[in-house]
Amino acid sequence: MRTCPSLILLATAVALGATAAAAERPGDANALPSRSAPTAAASQAAKPQPPQTATDTANVAQGEKAAGIAFIANETSSQILASSILSMSIQNRSGDDAKRIGTVNDLIMDKHHKLVGIVVGVGGFLGMGQKNVGIPWSAVANVNSEKRVAVVNVTKAELQEAPAFATTQDQSHTGDQKEKERQLKLKALEARATTHDSIYFAYNDAHIAPRYQFVIEAWSAYLRAAPDVKIELQGTAGPHGSQRYNDALGRQRALAVQSALIANGVPESQLSITSSGKDYPVCTQATDACRQDNRRVDFIRP
Repeated sequence: MRTCPSLILLATAVALGATAAAAERPGDANALPSRSAPTAAASQAAKPQPPQTATDTANVAQGEKAAGIAFIANETSSQILASSILSMSIQNRSGDDAKRIGTVNDLIMDKHHKLVGIVVGVGGFLGMGQKNVGIPWSAVANVNSEKRVAVVNVTKAELQEAPAFATTQDQSHTGDQKEKERQLKLKALEARATTHDSIYFAYNDAHIAPRYQFVIEAWSAYLRAAPDVKIELQGTAGPHGSQRYNDALGRQRALAVQSALIANGVPESQLSITSSGKDYPVCTQATDACRQDNRRVDFIRP
C-alpha cells in the first residue's frame, strides 16, 4: 500500500505540535525541557564570579564613606590657615612706630577645635629671657596672613604683669616638682627636730632654759610643715618627793613646752601632754648628772 507524502507531512506536524504543548503544561512529568534562549539575568548568574575578599569589602566601604564628604577645594578669603598664624609676628600697634612684641609659638583651641587664643613669646621684648603669654584671639586685630603679621594693643607693663602661660603638662610637672621639694624640706626639718627629742629642767623647776630655745624652734618648724604629725609631750621628774608631787611637776614641765610650741605657731591640736612623774627614770644612779637626766620633757611620736 502506498502512503501519500501529504499525509506523512501532516502526521509529523501534528506530533511536533503535541510535543510543544506538553512542554508548556506545568507539572507534567513527561514535559521536555524548554529550548528557549536563556535570559540575561540567568546568563549573569551562570557566569562564574570571583570570590570577594576582605580588602574588596573595605574598599567598597571606604568608597561609600568618601562619597559623603564635602571636600574643601581651596582656602577662601574668610578663612586662614593655622600655618599662617604660627610664627606670625605680633606688633603692639599699627603704624610706623609699631614695635614687635613677639612671635606666635602655639595656638589655643577649645574642645570643639575652635581657635580661642595664641601663645606669644614676649621674653625678648621684655628683656627678661623666655616668657610665653596667652592672648585671646578676640584681642588680635589687623591679621595679614600674607605678611604674617598681626596687632595686639598691649603695653609693655601689661605684658610684664601678665602670667606666664603654662600648659596642663607644665602645670603637672610644676606640681610634681613642688611636692618633691616639699618632701625634701620636710625630711630636713624632721631630721633637725628629732636630733633633740628632750628638754631638761633644773631641780624642782618647770621653766625652759634659754639654751633649749633652738629645740623649741626646730620642733615648731617641723610641726608647722607637717600638720598631720601629732606629738606627745611627756614630763618626768626625779626620785625625790612624793608620787603625787612629781606627777604634778612633770605635767607643769610638759605644759611649759606645749605653751612654747603654741607661741611659735604650732596648733594645739597637734600636741598632747602626759606626766610619768618618777615612774620611768632613765638613770638610777645617786648622782647629780643622773638625777638631771630624769628631769625632762620627751617629744614622743605615737
